[in-house]
Order: sequence, then C-alpha cells, then structure tokens
Amino acid sequence: MSEQEAGTGGSVRETLARAVAAGVITPEQAERVAALADPAQPPVPARPGVAVPVLGEVLGYLGGAVTIVTAIVLGNELWDSLAVAVRVLVLVAVTAAAVGAGAGLREHRGPAGRLAGFLWLIAVVALAGTVAVAADGLLGWEHRDTALAAAVVGLVAAVLLWWVRPETLQQLALFATAVATLVAALDRWSADALDLAPIAVWLLGLGWLAATASGRLRPPAIGWIMGSAAAAFGLLFVDWPRSPWLLVAVLTGIGLVAVGVRGQRWPVVAIGILGLLFAVPITLGEFFGTALLPVWIALGIGLALLVGGVYVLRRPARKQV
Repeated sequence: MSEQEAGTGGSVRETLARAVAAGVITPEQAERVAALADPAQPPVPARPGVAVPVLGEVLGYLGGAVTIVTAIVLGNELWDSLAVAVRVLVLVAVTAAAVGAGAGLREHRGPAGRLAGFLWLIAVVALAGTVAVAADGLLGWEHRDTALAAAVVGLVAAVLLWWVRPETLQQLALFATAVATLVAALDRWSADALDLAPIAVWLLGLGWLAATASGRLRPPAIGWIMGSAAAAFGLLFVDWPRSPWLLVAVLTGIGLVAVGVRGQRWPVVAIGILGLLFAVPITLGEFFGTALLPVWIALGIGLALLVGGVYVLRRPARKQV
C-alpha cells in the first residue's frame, strides 16, 4: 500500500471514529466502511445469523407489549382491591426487571441495543409511577406535590440512563420527563403560573436545539426533531398575551425552515412548515378575525416566496449550462 493510500485510510478511520463517537453510525458499520476503503482488506461480511437478533428483538417487543396490556387489564380489575404497599411493590418489580434486562443488553448494537433502549424507557415510566403511587397512597401528598415528585424522579432516572446509554429512546425519555417536570413545577407554583407552560416548552425546545447543535445532546437526529417540535408548537397554546406570542410562533417556524434548509436537516424543515400551517391561520384570525383581505395578502406573499425560491434555485443551473 502506498503512503498516499495509507494516509487516506487513516483519515477515513479517524472520520469514522468521530462518527461513532457522535452516535451517527455503530462501531460495526464503521468497521465495514473502513474495510471497503482498504483494498488490501476483504470486506467485513454481515454477522451470520442476523435473523436471530431480529427474532430476539421481536420477541422482546411482543413480550413487553403483552406485559403492559395484561398489567393494564389486571390493574383495571384488581388495582383497587390491592393494598397500596402491594401496588408499590408491583411497580418496583417492573422497574427493576426493566432496568436489569436493559443493562444486560446495553452494550449491544442493532436489535439488542434497540430492545435495551425500549426496556429502559419502560423503566423510567414505571419508576415515575412508583413514586406517584407511593406519594399519593402511602404519604398522602397532594396531587400537585405527587405530580412534581414523580416528574422529578423520572427526570433524574432519564438523565442517568441517557448518560449511560445516549441513544434515541433514552433522549426521548429525557425530553418527555423534562417537559413533565416543567409543567408540574409551574402547576405546583400556582394555578396562574400554569399559563406559562407553553412559553416554558417553547424555551425548552430552543434550548434543546442549541444543545443538539453544540454536540452536547446525542444522538443529534432525535434532538433536532424534539427541539423543533417543542419550538414550533409550544406557543400555539398560549392563552395570554396571545397575539404577540403567536407572532413569535410564526417567526420561530420561519427560523426552523431556514435552519433546516441551511443544514439540510429535512425533518426540521418539515416540522417548521407544519408549525407554520397551524400558526399562520391562528395568527391571522387573532389579529383580523373573519376578514378575508389579510388571508388573500398572506396567500399572495406565500406564492411570491414560492416563485422567488424556484427562481433562485434555477439560476445556478442555467449558469452551469
């Protein structure tokens, strides 16, 4: 192998190592790509018996689904007749089983790794439910205190599990518990403070996007999606003052589209457009009521932007010809 080829192979491996560290690809995928980049090394074949882990994943999902459904059925039939301590013990057992089974698979990639993420997601929900049942039934806490305690404990568990295994479902649990904690904290503060929840969710979405863009949140794909969704739709539920925040929602949607196009992150573009489809009509109705003139003006602006975008995109193609 020449020095140039060796240097190229080293550069490829360095790039692949960074991709693995960022959670873009798995170590097995990186190994196979590196083998393709090295002519002297035969390509790494796919693992034999790949149907076995896929079957295990399917069985795991089915087992989890059947367990949840039967637990719900039994809960509807027997939950009220069970002592509070027994309810807590049942939820603790579910939490421990999910954490233990997920821990046994967390080092795996592919189907086994996805099943581990699913199990740890269940563990976060079960642990939050354990705290809620214990606080309400054993300690006699008020509803607001119970909700806040369950959300905070769920958030702490989600942070720890994401720290150990920064994968898609763990970040999903982290985001969901963060939203729940925000809402529960505002509700615990005062009933009027709960009106600030949409603004808090919007701010959380912007912070999530910033953390994802800086590389602090992994994997980045789900971070962009969840942050964009919170930023695009959070302000649509503001009650007061409604008008200025709706304008901010429209500007946020425009910004998401711009950021998504610039970074070629098409899910962000799609979420921004979907947010605008909701925000623009609501904003027009808020400012102008049932008047149709502003709607026609907005339609004209939209068509002008569409024609301008097509014109800008066609100009470089004409120059190249």
